[in-house]
Amino acid sequence: MSPRPDHESPWRAGNVLALIAVFALFLGVGVFLGVYERLRAELPSIARLEEWQPSLVTKVYARDGEVIAEFASERREIVSLDRVPKMFIWSILATEDRSFYRHDGIDLKRLMVVGTSFLLTGSKEQGASTITMQLSRNLFLNPDKTLIRKFKEMILAHEIEQGYSKDKILEMYVNQVYFGSGAYGIESAAQMYFGKPATELSLPEAALLAGIVQSPSRQSPRVNMDAAKARRAVVAENLVEIGMDRADAERIKAAEIDLAPPPEMSGPDSYFAEHVRRELEYLLGSGAVWEGGYRVYTTLDTELQATAERVVEEHLSRIETTLAPDKVTREEWLAARDSAAVEAAGPESAVSTRTPYLQGALLAVDLETGGILAMVGGRDFQESKFNRATQARRQPGSVFKPFVYTAAIRNGLPASYVVQDRPLRMPMGNGETWAPVNYDGRFRGPVSLRRALTNSINVATVRVLFDVGIQAVIDYARDAGITTELPPYGSLALGAADLIPWQVLRAYTVYPTGGIRLDPISITRIEDRNGNVVRSFTPARTRILTPQEAFVMTTILEDVVDHGTGRWGVRGQGFEWPAGGKTGTTNESTDAWFVGFTPEVATLTWVGFDLKQRIRYNGTGGVLAAPIWTDFMKVAHQGMEPPEGFEEPPGLAEVAVTTTTGMLAAGFCGMASYTEIMIPGTEPEHYCHPQREEGPAPVRGLGEARAPGQQESDQKIDEDFLF
Repeated sequence: MSPRPDHESPWRAGNVLALIAVFALFLGVGVFLGVYERLRAELPSIARLEEWQPSLVTKVYARDGEVIAEFASERREIVSLDRVPKMFIWSILATEDRSFYRHDGIDLKRLMVVGTSFLLTGSKEQGASTITMQLSRNLFLNPDKTLIRKFKEMILAHEIEQGYSKDKILEMYVNQVYFGSGAYGIESAAQMYFGKPATELSLPEAALLAGIVQSPSRQSPRVNMDAAKARRAVVAENLVEIGMDRADAERIKAAEIDLAPPPEMSGPDSYFAEHVRRELEYLLGSGAVWEGGYRVYTTLDTELQATAERVVEEHLSRIETTLAPDKVTREEWLAARDSAAVEAAGPESAVSTRTPYLQGALLAVDLETGGILAMVGGRDFQESKFNRATQARRQPGSVFKPFVYTAAIRNGLPASYVVQDRPLRMPMGNGETWAPVNYDGRFRGPVSLRRALTNSINVATVRVLFDVGIQAVIDYARDAGITTELPPYGSLALGAADLIPWQVLRAYTVYPTGGIRLDPISITRIEDRNGNVVRSFTPARTRILTPQEAFVMTTILEDVVDHGTGRWGVRGQGFEWPAGGKTGTTNESTDAWFVGFTPEVATLTWVGFDLKQRIRYNGTGGVLAAPIWTDFMKVAHQGMEPPEGFEEPPGLAEVAVTTTTGMLAAGFCGMASYTEIMIPGTEPEHYCHPQREEGPAPVRGLGEARAPGQQESDQKIDEDFLF
């Protein structure tokens, strides 16, 4: 056989090359499919889009609907696509993805251009990501610029396109994309930058926001105004390329950018807001509060809150003008705060906890609803975030005394029960002797419970403590809501224990409510992002006194305001509403208190230094704290019709008794008398007798007044030390 002509050889070579090409093609397809399946196995299911819950802003509202705080790790509000301005949609499509409605998640033409540029120059600056690819990256992937991540983007984008309509994808994108300054989504961006909803954006504003998307950290107008304007001009040119009139584009470029003030409520910015945040994190968890988009409705009255802050600051500033020269005023501290000396001393510690200047607190509760109306935890939350109304532990002084007298009334003693106000000395376990004294240094002899509390007589109160039993007083204080340690010593009667102010106010709600302890609330309800109520709250109400016992105590606390230690600070300042309350002053005047109530509102005020020190001479609760209470309560009761007084329950009797013995009064005694309110069963058993006027009257049930099993050793008054 003759050999084949030479011209057949090239055909054989061509066939081989073709076979190789086909093999390579199939190999490439196989490799591609293998890589695709491997990457696909590593990717999350797009079904998670159905469960995706974007991080939203939790908003806190006052009772009038005003937003008082916002908690957010990201500022985001979800809106439907029909609420997004068409001009923003055109701007974002013209700039980010012009073929959005034509591709299936991947823009092949754009991808080839960018790929060619990368091969020729090595540059990764040009982007081929479609809106769907950006969505898949932002929701599921990290932002690293790698080929593997780009392949994953494309795979996810293709699957998203198969599962969702174009409009749904675009809606998810405009609600998810980041615009800088913590704003996610078009609605939050419109509010953040222009202080308006997205539906009200102008053409230049919409174009500016569309331009930010490319690089929010560099092109935000809050970061770089020139860069923001330059990027907006690019958007305007892009709009011209898709059909906008040149005149409109020039108007976009020339428009001034009028930014809204930066939002101030990205987190707690007041003592009440911080208090609510703590409650929410306890109830819902930290992540839910900062990302859940809840709507939290509170009890705060914004007008009364502003009043509370004003009167506290005005009075404390006035008090500071009367302090000794060695005391630092707030004005002096503020003036020196930025100096090198203050910086060296570490002002950051003062910002988070204590301050060296005079501080104050105020807490007010609506007695009908149980809601906190106003809360002042200090003079400025930014200077010190320590809430003195809810976190401080301070000695209450005479503010504790009503608990002693309430325990006496609850254990069967009448308000006419007489104790001796005369010198008292008590041996202590360490060999020393305790000898309480009265504030004015005087002793008044025999005094009734009513007079002793009205005039805040120390020695008489200690004697009442031992007559009724220390444990009985502690038990009552616990029932009233005091949870801190209460030492079982005679000094407890004078307020030697450290108490939390809000617990003290809770305990005082027992009196105007007719014996019911009211546990104040700050939140009324919590709604989720869809408007569903997830939690609602009403104040716990616990009866701890009979209405008759509570009314007797209320009348005594009214006497404190009308005739006793609270008279100057309340009636003397022009407050005429029916009211009861008690002043409190600690040793060396380190703490000044006033806790008082009307039939409608209970309020506590406190004045003192964070680092305990004498406030000033005559720094009593009646002088320093009561006027703050009064100025606040005047505003709290504006527009109300004053009641005749506190409602008297049935079953009480009015009994004439002698002043110095508490016995039933009779003309033949020739002794001073008055009419006392009595709970049936507690009336004196005998009429007065001239020869017995130095001793207290026997009282029915008195034997039950001392708590069973009371220890008599260290707590008993040693009669050998009475003189």
